Amino acid sequence: MEYRHKICVRRDSLGIPISKHPKQTKMKLHTKALIVAATFGAFIASAHATVMFNISRTSDTQVSITGSGTLDSVSSSNGHIIGFDDIFGTAPTPPYDNVSVFVSSTLGFTSSPISYFAYDTGTGYGAYSPGTASIYAGFAPLSSGVSLNGGTLFLDLANTPGATFAAVGDTGNVYSGIFGGVLVGTWTMTGASSVPDSGTTIALLGLALSGIAMMRRKLNQS
Repeated sequence: MEYRHKICVRRDSLGIPISKHPKQTKMKLHTKALIVAATFGAFIASAHATVMFNISRTSDTQVSITGSGTLDSVSSSNGHIIGFDDIFGTAPTPPYDNVSVFVSSTLGFTSSPISYFAYDTGTGYGAYSPGTASIYAGFAPLSSGVSLNGGTLFLDLANTPGATFAAVGDTGNVYSGIFGGVLVGTWTMTGASSVPDSGTTIALLGLALSGIAMMRRKLNQS
């Protein structure tokens, strides 16, 4: 004769099983709530920062800027402008200049190359945060849904004595528009990737070959 044991599971009014250990249930619910909150927070942050720029710092006064992402919104006022807030270590003077820092650029959004360039020390069009200096670029008309094209923007502060870019590791916000604008992304300052010169490469190769030769001699002697 076969006996079967019936397992009784306590359920609430909605038919959902109730744990025998209320503390474990509360802990699981608390953990799930934290996960949901973190996910929602990340979603909200990404919704307001959809383009990301990498600023490669080759020296105190020289950088190259690349980026990726798609604009999900643009400012209703001067939406063709993209501004990099608080990008300087030491702000340049005079308080406004639209020529001296720009070198060259292939950076742009879909069908929207850079048409002009300027910096501001926080008193003019680029006053995204009170008292912070910014760099901003004017593009051909921008609209939500356009993506960065994979180009590069080169900047040089050689003609602005005393000015420097932010330090490696610094980060900041990117805005659409002027006088505050709409937050659309972020920038990160990184160090320039170092590539060994030909002399260094040859020296390293010679050292490696010498090591292999020594290992072979030891093996033959044994």
